[in-house]
Amino acid sequence: MNADNFYNTDKDDFFYKNRVKKVEAPKPLLKPLVQQHTEIKEVNRLEKRTSLKLLKTNVVVFCDIPQHWRTEDDVRRILENQNIVKVSISLKHMCCVVCFATHKDAIYFKISPPEGTNTMWSKESWMMGCNLRDDGVCEIPHDKIPKDVHVFNDGTYSTF
Repeated sequence: MNADNFYNTDKDDFFYKNRVKKVEAPKPLLKPLVQQHTEIKEVNRLEKRTSLKLLKTNVVVFCDIPQHWRTEDDVRRILENQNIVKVSISLKHMCCVVCFATHKDAIYFKISPPEGTNTMWSKESWMMGCNLRDDGVCEIPHDKIPKDVHVFNDGTYSTF
């Protein structure tokens, strides 16, 4: 047996380099994996942006309001409800926008408004640009929901 055949320096150098140094995957194999991972992240981001959340609105507009609905206190007294968050009155247009704390309160006054008034659903200011259905449900993308709005499983929400 020849000593040159027994000890091959090329093979030992290759073995030595691979044992000591970190073995990296060839670039052609890494590129598709990185590209696939990037595509998955992009799909998840787009899916999150385009997926809609159905929220039941808490805002009701009272139309054809009587003349004695002049101030926010008048509206609170007439509606006899402590769960009113915000009131906006336009005597010029004879309407009043009321934001209730819960959808349950809003639906109560939507179904049985005070005598002489008509009602319709409306949206919060951050819901503008989103589709509002006739049943009081707003179709809103996830990324349009503010951080201070807590959405419950039944589609209702509350602001903190």
